[in-house]
Parts: sequence; structure tokens; C-alpha cells
Amino acid sequence: MKIKISTVVFVLSLLATGTVFFFAQEGLITRTICSFIVPWQDTALRRERFLECSNIQQQIIFTDNIATSEEQNTPWQVLSPRDPSKPALVKVTLKVDRDLAILYPRTSGPEDAITIHEERNVRRRLLFVVNGKDRGWSPISKQYRICLDCVDFGWVDEDFNTTLVISLYGKFAQLWTLNGAVFF
Repeated sequence: MKIKISTVVFVLSLLATGTVFFFAQEGLITRTICSFIVPWQDTALRRERFLECSNIQQQIIFTDNIATSEEQNTPWQVLSPRDPSKPALVKVTLKVDRDLAILYPRTSGPEDAITIHEERNVRRRLLFVVNGKDRGWSPISKQYRICLDCVDFGWVDEDFNTTLVISLYGKFAQLWTLNGAVFF
């Protein structure tokens, strides 16, 4: 079987055009990675220490089914479900002016989980999941990262505000906050 050079050149040019078109779609690769890989990655950092403050502009605008407690001898406040049979919700608006943020979720067992969705219009996009393990409590000051590049238009260079909804599932699911800050 003899293949003409013009046929090979034509097929290669089609592949090149398709590749350029795919990569030229603004945010297409980011959206794909953020939808199928990022929420399920292990986002725990090696660091186990509390940061002293947050420089992210944010505000808790809504809570539902939240119990709060003050951690002894610290300025930290712990949020958890008041009724563990349904999720606790914390809605936060924040300024997206960086690629990553840190937060402090904590779980005690496999029935506990924490998720974060971006809420834009009537749509929600999953950004973060941490599930409890069989080993008992996760470390108190374990830092977890959330990829802010994965929010809608997170790949653009301009700062903007978005709304994130944090859901706490299970009796011992916790979110540690400091002076009203969730993200650090």
C-alpha cells in the first residue's frame, strides 16, 4: 500500500489544526482538569500549624444547621453540624486574587466529609472534597489547599468576587475559623 505525501501532510495539518483549536479555547483545559481531577486530589499539605491571620477578603454571608464552639485558650472557632443527620452549610463570598487558599477542615471517621462548591447563578461546581478516614481524628491544624483557579473565570488575571458553599457532613465534621475567616 502506497501512501502519498500529500495525504500525510493533509492528515498532519488536520491534527495540528485540531490541537491548536483545542488549546485555544480559553479555560477549556483548566475547566476539564478542575472538573475531573482537582476536587478528588489529596489537598492536605505537610504543614500542621495555624496561620495567625488571613489576608483574603471574605465574608460569611449565610449559615444553616451550624453549631459553634470556641477552642480553649485560642482565638479559633469550630463550626460543625448542629443536627448531624443533615449537612451544615456555610456560604462565603471571597475575593479571588490568588491561585490557592488554605483552610482547616477536620474529620473523625468515614461518615464525615466536607465539600466546597462554587455557587454562580443557579449552578454549583464542586471544587473540594475531604472525606474522613478510619483512623480517627485528623490533625487539628492540618492545612488543606483549595484551587481558586478552578472557580468560574479563575484563570483570568483580574480580581473578582465569588460565592463558595461549604457543606459539613457527619457528626464530627468540623471547619476551623479565625475572626470570621474561613480561607487563609
